[in-house]
Amino acid sequence: MRRLSVALLGLLLLPACSLCWPRGGAIQTCPADDDDTTDDDDATDDDDATDDDDATDDDDVADDDDATDDDDVVEDPCAGAPTTYAVGSATLDVVCVPGDRFVMGSPESEPNRSADETQHPVILTRALLVSVYETTQLLYAQGTGGLAPSSCTYGCGDDYPVQRVDWNQALAFADLLSELHGLDSPYSGDPDEPTLDLDADGWRLPTESEWEFLARGGAIGEVYAGGSVLEDVANCVGPNPDFYEALPVGSLDPNGFGLYDMSGNNEEWVWDRYGHYPTGEVTDPVGASFGSSRAFRGGSFSSTPSQCRSADRASGIRGRTDWDLTFRLVRTFVAEAGG
Repeated sequence: MRRLSVALLGLLLLPACSLCWPRGGAIQTCPADDDDTTDDDDATDDDDATDDDDATDDDDVADDDDATDDDDVVEDPCAGAPTTYAVGSATLDVVCVPGDRFVMGSPESEPNRSADETQHPVILTRALLVSVYETTQLLYAQGTGGLAPSSCTYGCGDDYPVQRVDWNQALAFADLLSELHGLDSPYSGDPDEPTLDLDADGWRLPTESEWEFLARGGAIGEVYAGGSVLEDVANCVGPNPDFYEALPVGSLDPNGFGLYDMSGNNEEWVWDRYGHYPTGEVTDPVGASFGSSRAFRGGSFSSTPSQCRSADRASGIRGRTDWDLTFRLVRTFVAEAGG
């Protein structure tokens, strides 16, 4: 009798709530009850359909805490970045470049590429303040207290790149400027085998991956730093045969980041030991762990066009000094909170 009563109750409920009692399941509250879907009292009742508390309540739709909260806004990594530094009577002009992801190396289809230019993805996580120009003879003399390079045979003058500076001297100069500007040196440990702290805010040489990223200027597919027409952007042997010496910095066109002479004029030291590229993605690489040679990049006024490509690589011992070899400084920049 009890089973019959339950069955009869089910039959009475089934027409009104056929989807609320699935076969073999327990009786459930109807989600599609007329009181919720078609009842005029509910469909047009201000309390349900147009009640400010539900439809236009600031807490739900336009709550500042959710929609425009400063905590949710992505900050500019270069906010508040300086554009110049004084070094005695010289000026160090800089531009801030946020970190990014790019493809390092060259495709196999690029003419005159070398086997050591294996393409691979690189992620750079730090914003950099980058010297707009190669280090000039005036800047070097002012930063070292009047210590000029030993020779400037191929291009002499305040606005020409400093020449015949080896890798060790480039690091020492960076440290001098860090001390001058009250910054923390990124170099420590044994002077013969220093270590690099990318988080330190002092001046330094760029890593090889940072250098190539900066040279490419945010462009994809350009062979040289600033474009694919060599004579517009690079002082190299070939299109400008009358030069065959350094030019004053900034004589040709800049690249997309506003940086000059990253192809040609003078080659530039970087931090890394020379070594094989990885084949997979890497983040903030600093070069090979072992090796006696340090890399330099960019080509010079005595280089062939292929050596002035953004992907081209070269290396030498740390004590190497050439009349077409110089350097460019960078430093890690961290914007102030809320910038």
